[in-house]
Amino acid sequence: MIDWEEQGKRIKELRAAHKLSLRQLAQRIGVSHQAVASWEKGISAPNKANVNALCDVFNVKPSFILTGLQIKDTMGQQIINQIDLLSKEDQRLIVNLIHRLMVDEKKSNGNGGELA
Repeated sequence: MIDWEEQGKRIKELRAAHKLSLRQLAQRIGVSHQAVASWEKGISAPNKANVNALCDVFNVKPSFILTGLQIKDTMGQQIINQIDLLSKEDQRLIVNLIHRLMVDEKKSNGNGGELA
């Protein structure tokens, strides 16, 4: 679960580190300065598109904005970072697809579809 107040503190710290005012950051990502202030106070949270825009401005991964964790940039972690930005319904679809692919792979390896 995401702690909105902690997420807001991270956004504020990143903004300060990049020497941007609320208005400058808001302008760069296409939202109002009130929206940025609301995120920083933990009153509301940026949507997926805004998280991506923040990542572009600050050159960080979505996982850092959302959780404060800096995840090593491997292909698996890149996939996880992108899945984190999906809706819960889309996340379930991805999990089901991965499960189906794993079952198909096991079948082709002669394991009869059994997962380890």
